[in-house]
Amino acid sequence: MRPGCCLASLAVIVAPITAHAQDLLHTYLRDEFSPFAMASVTLGAGVGTLQRSPSWWDRDEGFGYRLGTNFAAHTADVTVRDGLAAVMHQDPSYVRCGCRNVFARAGHAVVSSFLARNDNGNYVLGVPQIAGAYAGGFTTAAFYGHGEGWQGGLRFGTESIGEHAGFNLIKEFVFPLFKH
Repeated sequence: MRPGCCLASLAVIVAPITAHAQDLLHTYLRDEFSPFAMASVTLGAGVGTLQRSPSWWDRDEGFGYRLGTNFAAHTADVTVRDGLAAVMHQDPSYVRCGCRNVFARAGHAVVSSFLARNDNGNYVLGVPQIAGAYAGGFTTAAFYGHGEGWQGGLRFGTESIGEHAGFNLIKEFVFPLFKH
């Protein structure tokens, strides 16, 4: 191996991070570790424990399994979503509706779970959101085991898109109540 090859590889590794890349990294870390994200992961584990879902995990140690599974699924979702969004030049983050009509605001919140804005600001099919939801769904199915298989992954992924719609509704209607 020639010395120049190693130096070229090293230069790529230590290259300065651009402002855009820093913004993407900041968005990823916020989406992954924000208090809202951690609360939703923990709340989901708590609800799953109360509902005994899945039934083969008991209530005591089952909470830890559910919390770990939820965090792994959340990480898969956010990593796939934000990674694809960067590559596809889409912004999957939720932006509140500027309208006053309650039904229009609710509709905006729901469709924003599978739509994203491109570089021009136009709404397009949010492939990153959809792929991320199903990555999280298949991660959950893999952790649950017991024959969940690909059907379980599809079910959990579809449920995840519904959960994203629910979180968007909270962001649209509840969060503004706490802003000054």
